[in-house]
Formats: sequence, C-alpha cells, structure tokens
Amino acid sequence: MPVHDTHRSSTPYRILFLAVLVARCGSDVAGPDPVVSVQVSPPSAQVVAGASAQLTATPADANGTPLPGRAVVWSTNNAAVATVSAAGMVSGLSPGSATITATSEGVRGTATVSVVPGPASQLTFTTQPAATTAGA
Repeated sequence: MPVHDTHRSSTPYRILFLAVLVARCGSDVAGPDPVVSVQVSPPSAQVVAGASAQLTATPADANGTPLPGRAVVWSTNNAAVATVSAAGMVSGLSPGSATITATSEGVRGTATVSVVPGPASQLTFTTQPAATTAGA
C-alpha cells in the first residue's frame, strides 16, 4: 500500500485559503470617515487693529459628527488686514475685511473678520505762543 503524504498535497490549498482570507479581511476593514464639512467658529468676528481673536475649526463627517484629531490648515485672503496662525489665532493689522479659511482633507470652512481701528495710543498737543504787542 502506497504511503500518501497529505501534508504536501494540501499545501497549495492552504496557501490559497490564506490568500483568500487575507484579501477578504482587507475588504471588511472600513477606513476613517471622510471630512465632508468644516465649521469655523465664530463665523464672523470683529477685531481691533493690534488685537487678536481665536477661531476654532471643527471637521465633521456626513452625519455632522465632529471628527477630532483631523489636521486643519489656516489661511487668510488679505494678509495686509489680518493674519492667522497655525492654531487659528487671528491678528488684526489694519482696518478692513479678511476671509479666514480652515481646510481639512481638502474641505474648507470660512469666517469673516472685520478689523476696526484701535484707540489712539498717544495724543500729542502743541501750543503756540500767543502773539503779544509791545506797549499794549
């Protein structure tokens, strides 16, 4: 009676089974929810020239559920009026209007910032001597 080596004959089937299992597992794993909206808060702000205001951006999924931990990049359309830091801190530079944009995974949200003049930091008064006439 011939000896049959079951280990060798089943090896191709085991490899096929493992390949199908790995491929199948990969297709069942859902990736992270994509960002479909970015809400910037507050949506509008008034900043005095020389002062700052904090904006926050909230990326959200299709259901409106916030997606914490997503990267946000800030930008301004008018750097002569207002700048914005990587953390969303807006600095008013000169009177005018600027749109501040927060972008996460290619999706944008905006806020409008109005920069108003600040109070005068120094007032200077000059006096002129009164005209006098001799002998009056």
